[in-house]
Amino acid sequence: MSLATNIRNLFKTKTIDLSDAINLNDSIGWHTMSGSSTYNFYKDNQYENGYSSITKLSNGFATIEPYTVDKNNKSVSSNILDRLYTPNTDMSPYDFREALMVMSLVHDKVLIRVHANGDRITGDSITGFTFLEGYNEEVVGGKRYYRLLNGERLDDSTVITLKSFNPDAVQQGFSASRAARRWTRIDDYIADYQKGFFENGAVPSGEMVITAGTATEFNDIVDMLQRKHKGASKSNNITYTHRPTDVNGKPMNSQIEWIPFSSPNKDLSLKELFDNANKKIDSVYGVPASIRGVNDSNTYASVRVDELIFVKYALQPATLKIWSKFNHELNRITGGTGLAITFELELPQLADEEKVKAEAKAVDAQTVTNLTTQGYTLESAISYVQTGNIEALKLGEIKPTELPEVTDQTEVKDTPDQPVDLSMTSQKKKKLTRLTRLEYEVKLYNVVKTRMEKQVADVIANLDKLTKAITEDDPIADDEDYKLAQGMSLVLLGLIGYQGAIEHKANVKLIAQAGIDTSNVGAFEMTPAQRAQYKTYVEKVSAGYNAQTSQRIRDILQEGKATGATQAEIKDRLTTILAEEYRIQRIATTEINKAGADSSLFSMKNAAKESGATVDKLWTHGGTDDPCEFCDELIGESAGLEENFLDLGDSLVSASGAVFENDFEANDDGGLHPNCHCYLTYKVERN
Repeated sequence: MSLATNIRNLFKTKTIDLSDAINLNDSIGWHTMSGSSTYNFYKDNQYENGYSSITKLSNGFATIEPYTVDKNNKSVSSNILDRLYTPNTDMSPYDFREALMVMSLVHDKVLIRVHANGDRITGDSITGFTFLEGYNEEVVGGKRYYRLLNGERLDDSTVITLKSFNPDAVQQGFSASRAARRWTRIDDYIADYQKGFFENGAVPSGEMVITAGTATEFNDIVDMLQRKHKGASKSNNITYTHRPTDVNGKPMNSQIEWIPFSSPNKDLSLKELFDNANKKIDSVYGVPASIRGVNDSNTYASVRVDELIFVKYALQPATLKIWSKFNHELNRITGGTGLAITFELELPQLADEEKVKAEAKAVDAQTVTNLTTQGYTLESAISYVQTGNIEALKLGEIKPTELPEVTDQTEVKDTPDQPVDLSMTSQKKKKLTRLTRLEYEVKLYNVVKTRMEKQVADVIANLDKLTKAITEDDPIADDEDYKLAQGMSLVLLGLIGYQGAIEHKANVKLIAQAGIDTSNVGAFEMTPAQRAQYKTYVEKVSAGYNAQTSQRIRDILQEGKATGATQAEIKDRLTTILAEEYRIQRIATTEINKAGADSSLFSMKNAAKESGATVDKLWTHGGTDDPCEFCDELIGESAGLEENFLDLGDSLVSASGAVFENDFEANDDGGLHPNCHCYLTYKVERN
């Protein structure tokens, strides 16, 4: 029967009596079976035909080490776990797990005997596990029994049953190999065809027509051809036909003519058939061709995607299914173990995910650094990054730079009271808590870093165009200022809303202490004018930051062109921009400080207006360090709530004669530079 006929027959409706071909346990592979029919021959080869897929799943499953947990999902040691790692004398733990997966994929139903000491099986009495082979299944009185070759009879009270759901026979189960049977047989047919091809001395079967004058001459030619051209196996695969000469004794055609019986390989389209069979097998086992070692047209990216698909949709569900069912069966047999068998399996990361993961680690590291700088212990900072639990943060021991002055009660007794002024001044700095400040600072840091990475990536992607004609044009997209401003505004306006509510309570209380009615003062909310003013400021900050990034990019491009650098070298230099963490940290710190100060100022402006209070703001320094020479000139200065300490364009001269030019924004909120420890306090006139 030809290959083409075999393949066509696969798709014909057939009625087959399987009573002699398949016994009750559907013996395949490791199990014994009888019969030598063509059906059984190909059925025997199911494990062989699906081997490339089965081994990838079984090897992957074998490397996943299970463990047991209690009802609180806490990992615990147990006798069951010990037995999984020493199941029997013939198998290592790796062998046992490999066998579990292989048997589950090849057989419709897998039976595992539970060995134990004593009359009753418990979690602590189990001594091991073995696979049942060569058994006969019997149903007596509605109860299922398994008779072994040695005559021993077991029942479900000592046997674990693993099987997939079969909609036509629930008790029988259904294996992946059964689902793939039709397509794995095609592989057999192709292999058999090629086997016959080479047994025939690499010559297709056919007929040679030999023109000869006499039968003796014909036989001599046949003998010569058989001696010199017959296949190595001496198989009689060629038919020779005598063609007589014409009436004149001359051959009618050439003496030897070849007439092939079968179609050549190219006409059979074996490659297309083979590829189609592979795709069907892939879909059954869930093992992509690249995982099985078929490397046609693979790329790094496509293989990474295949790895993710394999683990997420094939290996992980199969592993969960086996251990969940194994655990369920143990609970059925023992009446409950109080434990669960589980495992850990990490999904492969794709290229973009790996990049995000690396960036997240960098942010985590920076967060830990910031926390420890703020005085939190290293252990609690790491715990916070891993869990996100703010309550885990703990302050470390803070040692003062000098000893505090200690007084006793007798010294305080005669201390005079300070006369009460006719004004009320806020004595505490309106500042963010360490935790809240850090959370918003990390968010802002990430916004700025993400935009800068996108800008550099876009430049690298368009490097051909940019290096051909470098001009003063902005090398980053026109809408980047808007995108950065939008991202920063979301974080900073959120911070002002949060901190403003805290500041508002303190500010309203200060006004009330001055004897002013605050019943008309509402909750804190930025006015439309304040919101617009602040957004305009953030847009200016964003444009300035992007301008610095653009200049750095332009400098690198121009330098690369001038020095004749390759594109690869220019790309490497461009990526160094992303290493300039100080720029990102500086803008994050500066704008968090300003947002905190503005939340206080916006709140006091609103509260004063609604209550009718007269309030001045005071430039105050609260750091443990000495103020800079320029801040030192402003400490103690006061101004009305709507007034500026420094107008745009003002100059400030320090005691040393150094000059500070206020060339960016009018200063009305008590902060002069990054990491400034100055802030606002308020003085309320009494009624």
